[in-house]
Amino acid sequence: MSPFLLALARLLPLADREVVLGDLCECEATRTEIFFNLIELYLLRALQPYADWRVWVCLGLIPFLTLLHIGIGVAVVTLIWHSHMSDGGITLPILAEVLRLSLLLFTASMTSSMAAVSMARRTPLPLFLAALFPAMICFHHYPAAGAPSFCIFLFLLPAACGVWLALRRLHPWFLWCMTAALLLALLTDPLLASHSWSLRNAFLLVLPALYCSFTLTFRGHNATA
Repeated sequence: MSPFLLALARLLPLADREVVLGDLCECEATRTEIFFNLIELYLLRALQPYADWRVWVCLGLIPFLTLLHIGIGVAVVTLIWHSHMSDGGITLPILAEVLRLSLLLFTASMTSSMAAVSMARRTPLPLFLAALFPAMICFHHYPAAGAPSFCIFLFLLPAACGVWLALRRLHPWFLWCMTAALLLALLTDPLLASHSWSLRNAFLLVLPALYCSFTLTFRGHNATA
């Protein structure tokens, strides 16, 4: 077998590689047939994770959630920036709003990344690109004047923590506490009851947290049953 076909076969998992190469050698297939068989098998293995509908749900929702997380991060830094530049400084109401938005950003970003990993952990690169692409667009169009542009990427730190936690065995009470904190940060928003867009955004932010909480609790009950 040619070095090119051997290099192509190395793209397959080790178990599949040995079986496929052994079968192709035994059947005395031509190089062209081996090439197309390897390409077909590689595409089947590469596209197999995308047969799960949850992967497409993640890829569709992540950009919208990223935009919401960016908006919260910008709001937090803008409040601090304007308070620092003004004569009045940071007052108690502004401090309370900064803490509320920080809690919202932390819980929403963390639970969203945890839900994404639990639903589509076999497609990490597309999920990462779907989350990063809106942030890069916002960074490119961010105005020069105003709060520092690093606020666009504030959501990445709690999101990374969420990915790390999703790969560990978590007790259901942890996610229920996260969901409760997220709901607290949302329900204390003074605009929630008077703006329909706030209700829609709140629903999108809390949906991943509820998914993680119910899924982990259900798995825990099945494990102990």
